Amino acid sequence: MGDSSPWSALPHRWIHVQLPGYRQLPQHNTYESSQVADLPLIPIGLDDHCEWLRTHGLVHAQGGLNQYERDIQPSFVEELVLRAHIQLPKSFRRFMTHPELQSRVRSCTDCYLDPGERIVETIGSIPGHLVHFLSDSQSCSHWYLHILPRGDSACSYHQTCTVSKSKTHIGLRIPLAILNVWLANCYFVTHRACNIVPD
Repeated sequence: MGDSSPWSALPHRWIHVQLPGYRQLPQHNTYESSQVADLPLIPIGLDDHCEWLRTHGLVHAQGGLNQYERDIQPSFVEELVLRAHIQLPKSFRRFMTHPELQSRVRSCTDCYLDPGERIVETIGSIPGHLVHFLSDSQSCSHWYLHILPRGDSACSYHQTCTVSKSKTHIGLRIPLAILNVWLANCYFVTHRACNIVPD
């Protein structure tokens, strides 16, 4: 995302669970955020069909994102975009409509997929549409896909820090966002089970 992007006015950060031994925060912090530019390079190819997730991710009988918190199925997003007359990125659509792919991504903080009940149109300096897709179990963080009128898209998240303070950041493009959620939770679970500290 260059300086000419409509998102240039927003902080370019990505929120994720703590990474013990890699990036350590005070114990009471559930999430931390990193500058997008500081995230490591990804050594695998990321395709629109999410085959990378089938190749590298394991199906989890419990704790996967295919276990929904609300009655609204993630695939409901297809009906919402039809109403809004917009198109989803192929990899995002595939992930939201395939429970088998969702089962390969865990959440250490009990996040759940949720397309919401409507798509919100944004106006002003950053026109487009916001598609909600992921919520924290305590509703302190929400993840969205922001789609510009010309079709470009990137994930954003809104975090409520206190009753009176909140912040919105722009983050990664799909499918990098899916991959980073998957990686961070894999690392957290592995570290917790084996007390691994990276080199």
